[in-house]
Amino acid sequence: MFYSTQITSEGAKKLADGLPNCKIYLSGIAQLASH
Repeated sequence: MFYSTQITSEGAKKLADGLPNCKIYLSGIAQLASH
């Protein structure tokens, strides 16, 4: 049980770390599309 909880928290941490990059990436695409 502890093992799966640890993996979930690790995955959530990676997801949280990746979200800002995803937003930057999407805003970059939006800028390219608007030009």
